[in-house]
This record gives sequence, C-alpha cells and structure tokens, in this order.
Amino acid sequence: MDVNNIIFSLRGEQVGSIEVTSPKILDVYIAKWKSEKGLPLEVEETVFDKKLNKKVTQKVQKAREEITLEKITERGLSYMAALVIETEGLSKKKLKIKIKSGKRKVLTDVDTAIEFINYEDIKVVTDASKYKDIKTKSEFEIEVDNLADKELYSNADDFKDKAVLRLMLNQKATDLSFDLAKLINEDEDKTAFVYVEVTSVESNIVYCGEGENNNNFMYGEDKWFKIKYLEQPWIIKAREEYEKKINQTDNCQYIVDTYHAVNREHKPKSCSDHWCASFVGWCLKETGYSAQLDPGAAAYGNILTRYRNKIQTTIDKDGKTVPLTEKNAAGKTVYVTKDVFEDPIWAQKLSKMFLGCICHVKPLGYNHVTFAVAIDYKGNYLFLGGNQSNSVRLANYPNSIQARIYPIEYEIEDTDDEFPIYYVDVPKNGSVTAS
Repeated sequence: MDVNNIIFSLRGEQVGSIEVTSPKILDVYIAKWKSEKGLPLEVEETVFDKKLNKKVTQKVQKAREEITLEKITERGLSYMAALVIETEGLSKKKLKIKIKSGKRKVLTDVDTAIEFINYEDIKVVTDASKYKDIKTKSEFEIEVDNLADKELYSNADDFKDKAVLRLMLNQKATDLSFDLAKLINEDEDKTAFVYVEVTSVESNIVYCGEGENNNNFMYGEDKWFKIKYLEQPWIIKAREEYEKKINQTDNCQYIVDTYHAVNREHKPKSCSDHWCASFVGWCLKETGYSAQLDPGAAAYGNILTRYRNKIQTTIDKDGKTVPLTEKNAAGKTVYVTKDVFEDPIWAQKLSKMFLGCICHVKPLGYNHVTFAVAIDYKGNYLFLGGNQSNSVRLANYPNSIQARIYPIEYEIEDTDDEFPIYYVDVPKNGSVTAS
C-alpha cells in the first residue's frame, strides 16, 4: 500500500507519525448492464389530505432498480456497454475517461481517442426528433459513487467507490454507424482493439494500470477490449445497398437486372414485382448462403425449396386422389392450385427472434420478407429490406411476424439473441431513412 508519512513535532522533538493512504484507481473493466425490478424503498412524503383539509406525512413505497454488471471482454458495435472504474479514496471526485485504439489502427490511429455517445445524453432526450442531434465525445467525465444512490437502486452499496459510465458504442443514436462497421470488417481480425485511459486532477493519486503513467487499463496483448461488428454477411450486403439509396424511381432497371436475376423461374420483368423477395435472395446468394431464389415473400416462411413450375392440384384422401379445394371468403368450396415445396431444405426455423434473421411478415394483409436488424427505443423490431416504401430502407412491422428463419449453413452465435437499439420513431407499418 502506498502511503505518505506525516511527522508531528512538539518543541523540536518527534512525538509520532500517522500514515495517510493515497487515493487510487484500482481497476477498470467493461460490463453488460442488466436492470431488474429491485426491492422498493419506504420513504416518508408530505401530501395534502382532502378529508382532513391539511398536509399529512405518510409512508410510501418507492420503486427501485437492481443493477447487475457482468464483466465482459468484447462487445458489439452499436450496443450499450458500462465502463466500471474501481477506486479508493476518491468518493465524489471526478475522473476523465478516453477510449483509445490499441494494437493497430482500426477505428482511429493507435493511442488516439475514439468518439462514442454518452448514454446519459440519450436518456435526457424527451423529443424523439432530437435523437439525431446527439453528439459524440472523445473524452468523458464521470463522478465516483454516481450509482451509490439508495433512492434509485436497491443494491446501491455495490457501487460504493465505483464510477460507472454507460456508453453507446457507436456514433449515431438513430442507426448503426456503418462507416465504423466497415472499418472493423476490413481488419484482419475483424475487431477494433481498445483500451481505457483514466486521469484525475487529484494530487498524489496512484494509478494501478499500465503504460508510462500507469493510467492505462485493459492495455497490452491479451488485455485489449474488443469491439466487433456482429451482423451477418447477408446484412452487410443489405447495408451496402442501403447506402446506395436503391429505390424504384431511380433504380428500376438495376432492381430487374440485379435482384430479380437470382430467381430460377418466372423472373419478374417489373422492378415492382416481388422485389422484397428478390432482394433477400440476392443478399443471401451474394454472400454464399442458401435462399429460396424464387419470387414471392410467403415462400420465405417455408424451409423447403419452392418450385413454382410444379403445381399441386390434387391430394390423396382416403386412398383416393381428389381435387385440391378450399373454402373462399364466402364459405364456398373452390378448386385451388398451390406451389410445391420439396427438398432440399434450405433453411432452419427459429423459435424466437435473432439478429439478422429472415422474417416473413404480413402487415395489413399482404406478404413481405425482410431482415431483422434492431429494435427501437419502444421495443419494436426494425427491419432492413427491399421494397419498403419502394426502397431499401428500415421499417417497422409490429405484430405481423409469420416466420423467422436462418439459412441452413449458418451456425447460431451466443450474441445473436441480442439486438442493438436505434433511437428512432418509426410509424406503425412505416419506413424510415435513419440519419
């Protein structure tokens, strides 16, 4: 333990000494922030009692959160992460933080600060139209004991002598920072290696980290924190088309020549004909994955391959071949024909939503197919696909998901069940071009 000896003298004679512990930055790490309903706090409040016609004091239960911080060594771009600084002797003191590039240049030059978003700047926004105006920062200031507030958190004592800074690991609150994603994807490890620099104006502070001033943490080989771009290859391809601002008005022939060209049978001649399905098939095929490769959104709800040139008109019933019929809207029996779905199995059905999954949706009664890429701040899933308001763009289709699918070759990762949050206000069954 680092201490300073302070010597006391009386009439020129030494009579004793005390040891004063220097303030310390002990450790820094990054964690997942998990919030659950905590134990309520009983407080006294003064309220006006109408019956008694006077103010009275009464006990009320105040809702609180219980926060868990799970230490991690890597996190996805566009996700929230909690940076935790463990200290000693620095209660209520302010610290300055920089997230810097380590190992090699990916997001910035080595030892240069990276700009991210302070999550607290998102929390204070009350008008959704203002999310796009949130600015990034290269340096952050945080106070020790900022979570040690018993009014807010039932386990506030767990955060004594800690400073916790919540960051959004991107540069746009409203969308994925695809420019950063491309830089990560171009790296040989497809990873941005970062470390944390902590400084304080307090005197005699002891830093227990590494580097020239011992104030670098998660620093050096096997210690860097890793930021990764988690989206699947077919989503990367979809985002490249999104960046091109592909739409029916300006790019009709491109849609026909590029997206529709993947279909085996009945290739559409019009750009407006089923191009949501052609877009999905093209993104999958271009990145080496299986797809239906036939026009028609509803086909993407079936894991068997669709053959449009094989039409089912009969079924076997009680040992006999009989015409295929169904009841129409008026309740009348009518003859029908249906496309045939046969081997090979091209996809795997999912029991829940996963990042990048192919979704057959049915908003307002029509079939559509798209990719799930995020949730908005209200908890609605956001989808990136073609023919969404006649463009490649983000859209919201609440309560209309019919099927969730991954291509058969894709192995599900542990990180696939978590979605990034985009702070956008998307109209129900509407589309948005994120800023």
